[in-house]
Amino acid sequence: MSERRITLWRVDAANTPDSAVNRFEGMLGEEELQRLAALAGTQARRFTIFRGALRVVLGRRCGCEPSSLRFDYGPRGKPRLASPVCEARFNLSHSGDHAIVAICVDAEIGVDIEAIDEHVEHLAVSRQVFSRNEQLELEAMPIALRARAFYDGWTRREAVLKALGSGIARPVESFDVPLAGNARLTRVEMRDGADAGSAMTLIPLYLGDDLAGALALADPCDDFDLEMREFRAESP
Repeated sequence: MSERRITLWRVDAANTPDSAVNRFEGMLGEEELQRLAALAGTQARRFTIFRGALRVVLGRRCGCEPSSLRFDYGPRGKPRLASPVCEARFNLSHSGDHAIVAICVDAEIGVDIEAIDEHVEHLAVSRQVFSRNEQLELEAMPIALRARAFYDGWTRREAVLKALGSGIARPVESFDVPLAGNARLTRVEMRDGADAGSAMTLIPLYLGDDLAGALALADPCDDFDLEMREFRAESP
């Protein structure tokens, strides 16, 4: 087991000044600008802020200008640094005006956040995206606790999938995550595929009453240093 240092940067688009948005847009690469061109209004603004924040954070970590970063993508679309060569592993998740940039060294990482919606048909959706064990856990919960448990489970599953880089292609029964409880970390055992028998490290995140979040490492880890920082857009 090895120690890991993990830094999370919390980004708030609602409190980002327009001057920073313009600066971030100037950092974006060709592929990002193509994606930006397909968006408008609030969606375009958020995309620019979140991708700009990712570039700023990675630029600091790798010791280079944010605009010089080049990305490529895995088979399931997970981004990774193509240039410069840097040991940093990263992931980005956003929901509404909120985003988290996660940085780790020497271990693939996945992060997911979701705004909690009390009006979703939680049981019905769980039958499509949760394992059978997870469905039973959700069904056994008091109705008042189901929304939070559903989104805790959702973000925990998504964080694992993002750390693996496998996306929704992986069968839902290939692993279980706990919906209840906020233990500092949990082992998630993989049940199929090339990584059958391996373990992921799952770390719940508390981001407030209206936002669920989780972090996953594609590596067993008993000891880690987790730091959460607020991203300041006005910083150079």
